[in-house]
Amino acid sequence: MANKASRWLKDCGIGCALVGLVLIVVWVGGCLFLKQTFRGIGQAIESHEELIDRFGEIEGFAPPAHGAMAPDRVERFLAVRETLGEHQASIEAILAEIPGPDTESDEVARMLVKVFGILGDLIAAGGEYVNTRNQALLEQEMGLGEYLYIYSIAYYSWLGHDPEDGPERTVDGRRERLLGGDEDEEQDALCAPQSLRRRWRRTMSAMLDNQLAALGSEGPGDPWHERLTAEIARFDDEPRFVPWHDDLPPAIAAALEPYRDRFEATYNKTCNCFEVPPEEREMEWKWSD
Repeated sequence: MANKASRWLKDCGIGCALVGLVLIVVWVGGCLFLKQTFRGIGQAIESHEELIDRFGEIEGFAPPAHGAMAPDRVERFLAVRETLGEHQASIEAILAEIPGPDTESDEVARMLVKVFGILGDLIAAGGEYVNTRNQALLEQEMGLGEYLYIYSIAYYSWLGHDPEDGPERTVDGRRERLLGGDEDEEQDALCAPQSLRRRWRRTMSAMLDNQLAALGSEGPGDPWHERLTAEIARFDDEPRFVPWHDDLPPAIAAALEPYRDRFEATYNKTCNCFEVPPEEREMEWKWSD
């Protein structure tokens, strides 16, 4: 738990000395508070497991063999996205309260109390966001694999958003990343750009391979088979490549275009990092009720 708290606080721009002080506060007086806060994470994990039990593993999802999503599936996806606006606004409001990196020493005590509260609020809000999304997926009878596939194709490939998108703020006229920076020790943080891209590439690669396999007897010589094979090869060879980003197949574009306004309205850069689930080793712990 100390390592997790340390990482969260570093992500928020808090210096090493303050991290130590905050951890003392957590150790001495915060156990019951954190137990209550992490209950939301436990609920998110439980709903995640229910989705996996009902619809299968994320990496097992096979997209439509020829690419285009059925209108009903797009409608269900957007219905899920449209349940999340209030939670997105809540997370953004909490992040806006994070103190800057230039806090004066005489403000340390006050800042400790504030950061501890922000940390708890953010963990709880993140858990509520993911659990709300998962519950909406269950209601719409859509698995996480299908959700992440449509999310990737619509927001990254079609609209051009970055898989590494996450919360930022402006400091002295420049953009600064929150919840996961660019330093080597932060590469495993939930919202660190490297972690986001690695997790997304793992899931997307598996789903594209499933899509190719779903073509069955349509082997080399079939134009779509050759095009999909080439896209997968490029994705494997180029670490920063987003499939179809520069040449979205007409059938997929036609399936998405009628919903452009709703897709544009439901993307949230700040909360993008909550969409790709952590790797299995990062989900092995639970906070018991």
